[in-house]
Amino acid sequence: MNRHERIVSLYRELLKMPEYEMTLELKGLDVSLYVFQRNFASLRSLLVMLKEPGADALFPPSNFAKLRPLHLEMVRRLHNFVAAATSLIEHVRALRAHWREQRDVFPSFAALEAKIQRETDLRFANDSLSRFVNQLRNFATHRELPRLLYRSHVGRSHPGIQRSVRLPLEFLRAWDGWTGPARAYLDSCREDIDLLELVTAYYDKVVDFHGWLSQRLAEAERSDFSSFIDMSDELVLLELEDRLDMSLANPADCPLGEGVLFHKVFDLDDFHALATLPPDSPQRGNRAIGLLERDLPVSDTLKNKIRTVYKRRGFCADNPVGSIRRDED
Repeated sequence: MNRHERIVSLYRELLKMPEYEMTLELKGLDVSLYVFQRNFASLRSLLVMLKEPGADALFPPSNFAKLRPLHLEMVRRLHNFVAAATSLIEHVRALRAHWREQRDVFPSFAALEAKIQRETDLRFANDSLSRFVNQLRNFATHRELPRLLYRSHVGRSHPGIQRSVRLPLEFLRAWDGWTGPARAYLDSCREDIDLLELVTAYYDKVVDFHGWLSQRLAEAERSDFSSFIDMSDELVLLELEDRLDMSLANPADCPLGEGVLFHKVFDLDDFHALATLPPDSPQRGNRAIGLLERDLPVSDTLKNKIRTVYKRRGFCADNPVGSIRRDED
């Protein structure tokens, strides 16, 4: 079987394996976190902007027309934040049900269920701040959008006017839908809730949970996905060598650069690591090899081909990091 035939064979085998579907589901957790993180960043940027001295001109009554659109945008971003607040936890719950159904196929994942339940209970179900954010989501999506107050005061520890956006307690307590720890959180508040402090505290909880979960899932993958991982690694290396051979054999007709050569091999952090070296640096090829060797068995033949292709003029021109742009909202 030649290389191309082996590549096709591996693709067909991998697509049939239950680990393939599980891999897609696990990647979905990262997507859930990404959506939550972007919603947080979008809301936080507006909340921080209102604290800056340049926002002073927005608050006199004569400038209400300018503040109104900003207020509407604030409500929109808060709605998006709370709407995604529990997505990661809910998606993990759905995955756990899948693990139970396939306990014989994925025993290490099934064994995680009790640990994940304890962690989600501790961090979210029994945590008053987390439950408040959860029920604020219900409030915002099923009752009405939260009202916001813009508070200004002269700070004691910091000179000048200090501003914050707040959720009014009187308005929130008028709803009879708060239960358990969420009600306890509201009862413990002595003043209107600082929105920036609230969303930042909850964001930290979700990101910390995702970090904890990722470590446990990686351990389960190494145990339950061993054959799938070996076959996937073989496929990655075969396709990489195939692209290298095409580029080296036809440098004019097949001008592959870093972005194409390492497509589906490196992530953005890896491409950033490469881009810190000048395009014509003799160390750039060695760095690419070092990145590969973290997770893959790289043969001497493959190393030599990588070093050779990096000597081509203009090879690094298509490193994708230069085209990445992130909007706040």
